[in-house]
Amino acid sequence: MPVPPALWNFKSVQQIISGQSSSSRLVDFTGVIIYHGRWERDRCCNEMKQHTGQFWIRVWLKVCDHTSLTGEITDRERSKVDAENEDEQIREDKDEDEQIREDEDEDKDEERSVSIKMYIERERMASMKALIPGYPCVISNLKVIQIENQFSHLECTNETQIFPGDAGFSSRFISPLDTAAVSSRAQIEASNSVVEMFRTSWQSNMAFWGEKILKFGCFGGNEHPPRSVSVSFNIVGFVLRDAEAVKSAIINLPFKTCVRVMIGGSVSCIRTMSMNGSLADQIQEEEIIDIPEGDEAEYSARDVLDYVLSKVPEVQGESKQVPEPIPEHIPKPVHVPELEFCSSIPSQHSFLRSISGLTLSEIRETVSETCFLDHNSAESVSSRSGSIIPSRFCMVQLIVRGCKLWCQASIQLKEQLIETRGRNCRYCVDLFRFQGTKGPHSSSGVESVLRLILPNHEPDQSSARGGIQQHDEEDIAGNDTLDFLAPFNNK
Repeated sequence: MPVPPALWNFKSVQQIISGQSSSSRLVDFTGVIIYHGRWERDRCCNEMKQHTGQFWIRVWLKVCDHTSLTGEITDRERSKVDAENEDEQIREDKDEDEQIREDEDEDKDEERSVSIKMYIERERMASMKALIPGYPCVISNLKVIQIENQFSHLECTNETQIFPGDAGFSSRFISPLDTAAVSSRAQIEASNSVVEMFRTSWQSNMAFWGEKILKFGCFGGNEHPPRSVSVSFNIVGFVLRDAEAVKSAIINLPFKTCVRVMIGGSVSCIRTMSMNGSLADQIQEEEIIDIPEGDEAEYSARDVLDYVLSKVPEVQGESKQVPEPIPEHIPKPVHVPELEFCSSIPSQHSFLRSISGLTLSEIRETVSETCFLDHNSAESVSSRSGSIIPSRFCMVQLIVRGCKLWCQASIQLKEQLIETRGRNCRYCVDLFRFQGTKGPHSSSGVESVLRLILPNHEPDQSSARGGIQQHDEEDIAGNDTLDFLAPFNNK
């Protein structure tokens, strides 16, 4: 008995974002890679949430197709491509209205890209390494992740397969109609149409695609493509509130491993910074906001006792006794901890890099080096690793009991950070070790990125700021690497 042909369910970027793909059925995608994230190790845990000693590898991709780039090539876009080979004066003569339209097109391009969360094992490793920015591919059997009935991203499953380069243009992805049931022919035609339209666009408009790939192709950095941040019950319910807990999380973090933690504290300083070049010395400070703690700062019983005992003179052979009465006001020095974790200046590992100016072989080499594709990836990034894309960001100093912690944060979080001044909150932070441990008390080589801000009380799922996605205790999500199995485990 012959094996029946595969029935594909290809969806375009536009269809996925607009909600035309059901979250209950796996989808297939054909398009072009425009972002390849770094390979971060994620600890495997058993049912008791204990580390098994094994790791998954998590990678974020961003992809686009013919519907991402305005759907069809207009005469104006063709003229832009042809103008690259003409005199530069043509570009200077463009009027202001056309420049505004180009900026709008760029926004549309980025809005119509789709993020894919991939977990890598041995079978996928070779094909994943081939997915450099600008490479066409087919990725099958992806789960649609929605948050509050809005599309968030695609996620791999146990059935996901990767077909890079020429393998993605195989005739196997065109499902035959003659053997299909009448009821499914419309769906098969729609799937075939997506594949055929992308192939036609790719093969007939190579110059246009080349321009877009050079414009948007990038890799590396601490990019978190989905706007929402996934946080499991175990992360929300377990908050690091003192120096020992923070130190343990940082010092015990293995090389090339990422962990998501919740830290309790308050904001002490916000630095708005910009990166305008390819070297670390190109980072410039734009604004510094020092936030005083004020008299309303929260003090624990331990803080009071430590302060009082520090003022009692030591008598040989006698233990310190707490004097009466306990002072009503505790001076500020109690809340200026000496321990400081992570650098106030981000590493070059934290920034997105463009493929512009690199040859194909250089792109492969630099993506492998910058994104930690190999076990022997260099801890330092060479000068040939592509130019850093200019960006604005914040460096935030968190005051935790007994220590300070510097975190990078998106510029979009600045307003919310200022609003939380003088209050203790919970901060969702991603820790990633990009260099080996330098010593038992050193946080050197660890990147700290602030992803989300939550109040100290348990937030309501529908009103939590920043698009938090929470799960029941049985659901595996957030930092747990088996989260793509959760829908199947809950059945």
